Amino acid sequence: VHSLVKGYQHATTWDKTMDECSLVRKINDDVEIVKGVYGSPVPLIVADREFVYLESRRRLDGGGYLIGCRSIEVAEAPVKKGAVRGAILTSGWRVDPLSGGSRTRLTFVAQVDIGGWIPKWLANQLNIDQGLNVHMVRQLAEKLAAGSAD
Repeated sequence: VHSLVKGYQHATTWDKTMDECSLVRKINDDVEIVKGVYGSPVPLIVADREFVYLESRRRLDGGGYLIGCRSIEVAEAPVKKGAVRGAILTSGWRVDPLSGGSRTRLTFVAQVDIGGWIPKWLANQLNIDQGLNVHMVRQLAEKLAAGSAD
């Protein structure tokens, strides 16, 4: 499960609201700068949103992992024309092995400002699907365990 939620490689598979996710810069094996782009549900009215963030991973005692993300501005990731740059205030995953490693507890938190003119109450309604990310990771992990990643 840790390999599915760390980094950018699988993000568009389990986050169905994300259109693109790419590596901006690798700092080391545990720290990367990543860019995620989310297409607008109403393109003629609301612009795409994008986030550039630092992702840091730490191994915990007991075999778990903590993955934390926070927005960062870097010159090599300018704002895409027509998009609005949002801010990840804090976001991340905690991955804890259970039952001797045969099961996993996965915790996801996110506090995000999507930027632009959309009122926060409406942004919260539009982003309700973010809560499904844990479910989507579980489905992907089950498919991979069964030998099918489609």
